[in-house]
Amino acid sequence: MPNNPVQIVLNDDAFLRAPDPKRGGNDKDFFEGRDADFVRHRDGLLAALQRIETDVARWPYGPLCYLRVRMRIEAIAKSYRPNRAIFLVDQFPCVGAGAPGELYFRAPLIHFARLQRHIALAEDQGETRISRETGRPYHYVTRNRCEVGAIETIELAPSNLKRSFPADAAVAALSDARAASGYIVELFETQPLIDGGDHDALGFQRSLATLQTIFREGGRGLLATLLPSPGGTPAIEMLLTDAAEPARIEDRRIVRGEEERVVTPAHLDRDVNRHEHILRRLADHPLVRRIRFPILIQPTEAQAAAGPSPFPTIRRVADGRYPRVGVIDTGVDGPLRAWVLDRHDFLDEADCDPGHGTLVAGVLIGAQAANSPQLAVESDGCDIVDVPLMPRAPFGVVYGQRGFEAFLEELEAALTEARDRHGVRVFNMSLNVVAPVDADTYSLYAARLDDIQDRLGILIVNSAGNLSGAEWRGAWPAKLNQVLAALAARTNPDTIFMPCESVRTIAVGALNPPGSNQIVEAPTTYTRRGPGLRVGVKPDVAHFGGTGDASQPGTTHLISCDPQGNQAQTCGTSFAAPLAAKTLAALDVATGERLAPRTLRAFLIHNATLPAPLASPRLRDVAR
Repeated sequence: MPNNPVQIVLNDDAFLRAPDPKRGGNDKDFFEGRDADFVRHRDGLLAALQRIETDVARWPYGPLCYLRVRMRIEAIAKSYRPNRAIFLVDQFPCVGAGAPGELYFRAPLIHFARLQRHIALAEDQGETRISRETGRPYHYVTRNRCEVGAIETIELAPSNLKRSFPADAAVAALSDARAASGYIVELFETQPLIDGGDHDALGFQRSLATLQTIFREGGRGLLATLLPSPGGTPAIEMLLTDAAEPARIEDRRIVRGEEERVVTPAHLDRDVNRHEHILRRLADHPLVRRIRFPILIQPTEAQAAAGPSPFPTIRRVADGRYPRVGVIDTGVDGPLRAWVLDRHDFLDEADCDPGHGTLVAGVLIGAQAANSPQLAVESDGCDIVDVPLMPRAPFGVVYGQRGFEAFLEELEAALTEARDRHGVRVFNMSLNVVAPVDADTYSLYAARLDDIQDRLGILIVNSAGNLSGAEWRGAWPAKLNQVLAALAARTNPDTIFMPCESVRTIAVGALNPPGSNQIVEAPTTYTRRGPGLRVGVKPDVAHFGGTGDASQPGTTHLISCDPQGNQAQTCGTSFAAPLAAKTLAALDVATGERLAPRTLRAFLIHNATLPAPLASPRLRDVAR
């Protein structure tokens, strides 16, 4: 009902958390009429479990494993999840999910006999019964046969799926100035890295101990630290350095004094064989779910060409109330500093290159005067809180070995300060992790941003990311048939960058602006596209981001301000995001700053309109 007004929901907790519907009807038989096939399938699962049991009994990691259970496509519905008769919750808890229909269960060896018995209880044949209510016959099977039939395969979590990159590529990334982390090793579950008690019937303590042994055997200079996990996925960051200190394991979830966080300066160990060896050993460990590529953080790529004309001077109106936006970027400089209420002082001004951040601030402060009311609906003027967290120097030099974690801690401190001192609730962050969103897993960065926004009661607006110049698409075609053909022929997925999959964050793509030599309001040639995760759709909205025309790099039809105070033709999702952030901040001021962040988000998304070039019913499947 797109034309209905936003409704006020008083029982918002019940509204946001729908209760599980009661199951009705009979359990489904996925092998109805194929009893012989079912028997072969059931016996095949039992044989697979027997092989797994033998392997687990022999391996050095202890009597605990994690099973990857893949469901049949027709059994993906939650009501067929095999946790009522087969994988009982108290013995085989579900500890995660991957692709649709892919579940992971903790499976202690001590309970394997029960698991096999539950599967063996599934009957060879269904039976015909007569309904007491209707008097009609129906096909009946037990819950055991239903759940066994719903399962496609059961196997140990495969080691070869835990890492998707070669060691030499990782070493190259860790050597990059944008590197913000080491390897992120995600676990199925964990607890503080301390010795457990004597009682370990399930084998969890032994499994954890053998994982720590792998880290300790990694050699001198290895640093493994257990990270906070607000998203529910425990993770360990691992660095391999040339330090002479023995391998060290820390728990960063425990608050320590500054004197305990001092680490000996060290450099990356570039021995690819050492990296390959420990990555392979970690992937073989049952407790490890996934090893992620090192995080590279950078301002969203943008193109800008300065001109000779000065940027318009935007003067304050006496007693005027202006939107307030925090700019998480590289810093704001030049004449726009007159609009800066405060600056987070973690980085000295000499340590920042304010080019990108100033361009973002120019869009927030003077987009209408420098461009047109058609491009920027909100009136000019915007109070800025400058949060320069991207350094000129390599990321690791500034943030040290705790790079990613230190960056997130400083980010939260800056956002808290801006909120408490100046009432800022909307923040623009035109920064991305240089990696596409994974279709089946939620990134640690996105989970942390969700957690920060929930706890602080703020909104972060993030650029969707840009394609590099060589990857740009052609200009949006005028004819619908050509649009569909161009999208169908595109082999590059153009996936949005992390952390745009963040549920709480507003992700913004870019459209051609008014006056463009390409179709106005059509997606730009450089904007990345969704859906990102298989669940949900991203980006949330799109705004004008400057025309991407490789033949005319100095004419983008989106003007901002460079650090010297000159007009600059610029393009990128970096500059679409602040236009959306300005809308949110203006709405916040107009409503007396009384609306919850989720309500502001709802107003923005539910009142957005579909751009005209995407409005045809024939583009319905691709427009969103």
